[in-house]
Amino acid sequence: MNFLNPERTPVDYIELSGFKSPGYCEIIGLAREDRLQIMEGRMYSDSVVAWTGYRPIEFGVKIHLYNIETYNDYQTGDFKKLLYKKGQGNKVSPYDITHPFINDPIYNIHSVWIKAVKGPERDGETGAWTVDITFVSGTKAKLTKAASDTPAATQPDALEQENLRKESRNDAAGARLATLKSQQTPAPK
Repeated sequence: MNFLNPERTPVDYIELSGFKSPGYCEIIGLAREDRLQIMEGRMYSDSVVAWTGYRPIEFGVKIHLYNIETYNDYQTGDFKKLLYKKGQGNKVSPYDITHPFINDPIYNIHSVWIKAVKGPERDGETGAWTVDITFVSGTKAKLTKAASDTPAATQPDALEQENLRKESRNDAAGARLATLKSQQTPAPK
């Protein structure tokens, strides 16, 4: 497995849909959260926990614009236009994102939605500008064909076949009994 060593191979930018961020970036709050369902009640002797998948990951990227050149690159470049791009109804697509920490197999994030963009704000001490971007991991919804109400015909297993034989025998016995009852003549009084 190829591990990233930040000292030897520093990656101080993200790529969003092919556009490189100006300045250097800092990844904030990247954490995977499991979706758990806790079941408890009379049927259970104790609580039962079931894993039902992962929650979408919400994380931030702080872009530091440390000098006037990086600030101008942000203000006039395509990266800023991409951040403020407006979608049209349900035709909004997620953005592809590239960064070794974000694409790590633990998180496995390759596409994101932009939740919020804040800034640029100027830091009083250093004079650098920062842009805070909040992302939510996700993929574009895929439309699927709805399943039919009638299930596909399948071969019954051995237990089902035995139950069907018993039902047909019971139905036949019930029909014979009904025939016999209808043929009986009432007893004389």
